[in-house]
Amino acid sequence: MFLLKGLLLGFALVAPIGMQNIYVFNNAFNHSMKRSMLYSLFVWISNTALALVGYFGFGVIFNANEIVKQVVMFVGGILVVWLAWNILKSARSVDLNEQVNQIPVRKAMLTAIVVIWANPQAVIDSSITLSAIRGTLADSAVCMFITGIVMATFIWIMGMTLVINSLKDRLSKKFLIWINVISGIVLLLYGVHLLYEVVMNTLHLF
Repeated sequence: MFLLKGLLLGFALVAPIGMQNIYVFNNAFNHSMKRSMLYSLFVWISNTALALVGYFGFGVIFNANEIVKQVVMFVGGILVVWLAWNILKSARSVDLNEQVNQIPVRKAMLTAIVVIWANPQAVIDSSITLSAIRGTLADSAVCMFITGIVMATFIWIMGMTLVINSLKDRLSKKFLIWINVISGIVLLLYGVHLLYEVVMNTLHLF
């Protein structure tokens, strides 16, 4: 029962379109199946780490310190803009040749961390949600519930990668370019919005 509840909440948290899903979507379009699954695995590991940290109370601590919150949002905004710029810069050079599209594993790992941990609002929301729910569970249900959440994120991220990568060969290069451009613009707007929020919140502090 608690495993099922964890699964349902996990899908609810991971399914909405956001920075993470845009990256997974873009990743599946631009790499081979093997590489896409590997890079998405990095995203899942990073997402799982965030879920575990949030589940055990980090969200409450993070949200309680306004200065720390604004610093993280500022750094996150810069990193998101950087990620968006890289996607836009390489949009026109997309190639259906799998060897051309490969990026170093180290860069893929770093990007996965940025995608998950540089999204302050997601860190706050999911961490507070999970830590709050953790407080309502009996000790015997704690492990089953978080296992359900972790399973849901794995099914969603890897499943989406598998489906999109399987369909990409039916699409034209022009379509892939537009996928990159749209993904980059959405991420860029999100990063700019984060920086704007930091500026406005900082002005309110004074």
